[in-house]
Order: sequence, then C-alpha cells, then structure tokens
Amino acid sequence: MSLSTEQRIVIEQRLTSEKKSIGLAYMLWLLLGIFGGHRFYLGRNGSAVVMLAVSTLGWITLVLTDKPFLLVPLGVWLIVDIFQIPPMIRSDTDVRRNLLACRVARFS
Repeated sequence: MSLSTEQRIVIEQRLTSEKKSIGLAYMLWLLLGIFGGHRFYLGRNGSAVVMLAVSTLGWITLVLTDKPFLLVPLGVWLIVDIFQIPPMIRSDTDVRRNLLACRVARFS
C-alpha cells in the first residue's frame, strides 16, 4: 500500500483534528476515573464497564461491610491508568491512521 505525499498529509490532518485530547482524558480521570470515565472517552468501553461495575460493587461492599476490598484494587488500577493514558491515545491514533490509510488506498 503506497500512498502519495498528498494522501499522507490529508490523513495526518484528519488524525490531528480527531485526536483524543490528553488534557481531557486526564480531567476525566481525575473527576470520573473511579467510574471509568476516561476509559469511555478513550474508546476502551469493555474495561470502562468493568471499572464502573467494580466501583459500584466496591462502594456497596464498603457501605454494607465496612471493608474496601474492591476499592483497593480499583485505586491501584487508577494509579496505573495515570501512566497508561498516553499509550492509549497513541494506540487509538495508530489504529485510526491504519484505517484511514486502508480506506484511501482502496479508493485510489
């Protein structure tokens, strides 16, 4: 798949305009991270739903038993996500780049 310079420029321009915002991702992590808000934004819906479920069950468990055993791993997961947000954005951009390149190559 060989793309012309113009096609590559168009792809990169589109990627730039559609790229996920790292600032917004961190804002969502800070404000809604415990509910997986940043993961929903970054398109990681499966793990976001798991995070939401663990959070909900964790809070219910904390209220009923006074033991935060589900919230502790969730806290660790959130700390790990601080470092995972940039790679998730890069991965999303790479996937979009490949999809756009395939579409452009198919129609040219």
